[in-house]
Amino acid sequence: MTDTLIQQIKTVAQTGRCNMFSIQEVFEVAFELGFIEMCDFIFLDTRAYSNFILMGESED
Repeated sequence: MTDTLIQQIKTVAQTGRCNMFSIQEVFEVAFELGFIEMCDFIFLDTRAYSNFILMGESED
């Protein structure tokens, strides 16, 4: 997981517009903000995204 991706996740969380476990809503906010890398990550590795939100760390 890149530093850019971590920052994008934190930025979406700070908007307060969605529950970070609501994958569809998070995806939509990330897309609206132009965070294509985050959208790809959520779509391709939902488990790793969920683990990061739950545990605060990547699986790397």
